[in-house]
Amino acid sequence: MTRNIQAQEKLYGFIDKLASLGYRVIEVHKKPQIYSINGELVNIRIRGKSKETADGSRRFWYSVSFSVLQDVKWVIYMTTGSDYFVMLPSSFLESLKDRMYPDRKRTGVGVFDIDWDNMTIDLKQGERISIDDYYHNLIHLEDYPRFVEYLKHFQKNDLVGCAAQTDVKSDRSLRPHQQPDPDMYLRIVEKKKEGVIVRGAKAHNSIAAYADEIIVTPTRALTKEESDWSVAFAVPGDHPKVHQIVIAGAPKTRKHLKAPYADYGSSHSVTIFDDALIPWERVFMCGEWELGGRMALMFALYHRHSYTGCKPAATDLFIGTTALVAEYQGVASAQHIRHKIADLISVAELVYGAGIAAGVKSTPSSSGTYIPDLVFCNVGRRHAGLNFYHEIEALCDVAGGLAGTMPYEEDFFDPTTGPLLNKYIKRKEGISAEDVHRCFNQAQEMVQGYGSHRAVAGLHGGGSPIMEVIAILANYDLDSKKKIAKYLAGIES
Repeated sequence: MTRNIQAQEKLYGFIDKLASLGYRVIEVHKKPQIYSINGELVNIRIRGKSKETADGSRRFWYSVSFSVLQDVKWVIYMTTGSDYFVMLPSSFLESLKDRMYPDRKRTGVGVFDIDWDNMTIDLKQGERISIDDYYHNLIHLEDYPRFVEYLKHFQKNDLVGCAAQTDVKSDRSLRPHQQPDPDMYLRIVEKKKEGVIVRGAKAHNSIAAYADEIIVTPTRALTKEESDWSVAFAVPGDHPKVHQIVIAGAPKTRKHLKAPYADYGSSHSVTIFDDALIPWERVFMCGEWELGGRMALMFALYHRHSYTGCKPAATDLFIGTTALVAEYQGVASAQHIRHKIADLISVAELVYGAGIAAGVKSTPSSSGTYIPDLVFCNVGRRHAGLNFYHEIEALCDVAGGLAGTMPYEEDFFDPTTGPLLNKYIKRKEGISAEDVHRCFNQAQEMVQGYGSHRAVAGLHGGGSPIMEVIAILANYDLDSKKKIAKYLAGIES
C-alpha cells in the first residue's frame, strides 16, 4: 500500500510539474493511467522497487499492455525514488513485442527490465537495447521549453548558427576537473539571477565569424565532479564578451580567369568566452553532468549524418576534376585511371548510401525529432574520413607534376611569357590552352593551396575516424553475429 501511495504522489508531482511549465495535461483514463499531454496520448507507469544485479546496477521490471499501445503514442516509465524517466514511442515498444518476456498472469502483456544505471531495456536471451535517447530529468524539464522558444526565435528570424563544441582541452590525459587550469574546458563560473557567467574557449568553430548565433555544447561525457563543465547555451556571434580569433582559407584570387571555385572560402575561429553572461532563456543545460556525454554524442551524430550528404558532393568534384584532367591529357581510356575514378565513385556513393540508410532507419525521440541510425552515420563518416587523402592522391596522380608547379596566372598574360606558356601547356587536340589552364588551376587548388586547408577538415570534421570506431563498436550488435556464427558452426554452448 505504501508503494502505491508513493507512486500516486510521484504521478501527481509529475503532472503538476508539466502543468507549471505550460504543458496541457488532461487525464483520459485512470487504469491504465493515460493522459493527454499537449494533445498526444501517453501511458504513465511507475515502479518503486528495484533489484540490484551482480554488477551493482539498479534494475526495475516493467510491463506493457499491447492493447494500450494501439491507443497511445508514448509510454513513460519512472520510479518513485528518482527524478529521471524515459519516454518511449509506442511503435518502439511494439517492435520489441516478441522479444519481451510474457506476463505469467495476464495475456497480451509483455515484461522487461529497465537498467537505470546503464539506460538499457533488458529483454529475453540477454538482449540489451539502449534507451539513452529517451532519457529525461524531471528537475530540469524547464530546459526543453527554453530551447523550443529559442528554436522558434531562430526559425522566425532565419538565423545562421555555428556549433561550438570542441574545448581546447590542454592535457589530454586529464579530465576537465583535473586540469591545472580549470578554464581548459568551458565552464560555469557563477550563477546569477539574470543568467550564468561562463569562461573558457572553443576551437575549430567553422563559420563562427559570419554566423548570427553560436550554439555551445559539452565536448565529452562528464562525471559528478564536473557539473560546472556541463553547460549548453546559445549566444549572439557579436556578444561583447565573446572574442573570436579567426583564420580564413580560400583559393588564390583570379585576376584574369575568373572561376566560381575561386569565389568562395571558409573561416574557422578560436572562440573565447571571457566571463560572458548568458541569460537564462538562452541556457539549455546547466549542471546536468549525467547528460553531458549524451549532448556531445547527439551533436556528433547529427553532424556525421549531415557529412554523409555534403562529403559525397565534395567527392563529386574530385571525380569530375580527375576525369576532366584525364580527358584533356588524352588518357581517359587508360584502365588504371578508370580504376582510380571507379574508386572515387565507390567512396561517394557508399557514403551517400549510408546517409540514406541512416535516415530510413531513424527513430523518433520523445520530442518528435527523428534520430538517424547511429551505426550507419558512423560507418559513412568513417569511410569518408579515411578516404579523403586518397581522393587527393588520385587527382594528384592523374594530374602529374603540373598540379604542384603550375606557373602563376600573371605569367600566362605577360607579353613575353604568355604566348610561350599557352603553347606548351597545350594537351589534347581540340582543347584550348585557356581551358587546360583553368582545369589545372582548379586541380592545383584542390591538392595543395586551399585543398590542404579542406583536407584537415575532411579528416577531422565531425570527429576523427577513431571517434567513429568507438561509436561503431559501442553500438553494433556483435552478439547477434556471434550467435549466427555459433549456429552455423554447430556450437550449442
